[in-house]
Amino acid sequence: MKITVVFNNFNLFEGLLAAWGMGAVIESGAEKILFDTGSDGEVLLENMERLDILPSEISKVIISHNHWDHTGGLSAFLYANPEVEIYAPDLDQDLISLAENRGARVYLVTSPTEIISGISTTGVFPHPVPEQALVIATARGNVILTGCSHPGVVSMVMAVPEHRHLVSGGFHLFRSSLEDIKLTALGLEEAGVELVAPSHCTGETATANFRQYFQDRFVYGGLGAVFRF
Repeated sequence: MKITVVFNNFNLFEGLLAAWGMGAVIESGAEKILFDTGSDGEVLLENMERLDILPSEISKVIISHNHWDHTGGLSAFLYANPEVEIYAPDLDQDLISLAENRGARVYLVTSPTEIISGISTTGVFPHPVPEQALVIATARGNVILTGCSHPGVVSMVMAVPEHRHLVSGGFHLFRSSLEDIKLTALGLEEAGVELVAPSHCTGETATANFRQYFQDRFVYGGLGAVFRF
């Protein structure tokens, strides 16, 4: 099992293109799954090329929520590889039409959905922004990938069965008070999360506080990060 962050505004390597948004590729056996597509298709495809990931190898695309910084790369990706299944809680009608006209299959999902064996969505959380996370079962425990965590990262994590090994992605704390940031860190601690890898919309202040709070259980989760299980 391998997870590679292919789109993010937190950049770990000079050789990749940072832009606002989130995207990761999950490799499980022969399957490759794209989780979110960032805000810019050219950036997404360029980063994938530089990371030696071929769009044609992707069989499924999971969208966390229907915001431009998570769906913006989808149209360009579909021109590179239209033969995919797309699982999203919501999509603009023009994107749905484009996907279907290109030959992709679009599934608008609300409940927990198995994508392949060992990888499933959480289902959509009740919130003004309908959002789902991706859960990956590994030998070390469940890995939770989030897009922006609009419903609250602690609430989303708590919906995932223990053992909760790693949570990675956007935590949506870039406008939060220091008190709320600390409460979020405590909530993840109490949820039994072993490792945290915040990025994207978490914000620099929150990221620094998570690094201080979790110490050696903090993992850099920005663009170019690779997790192996």
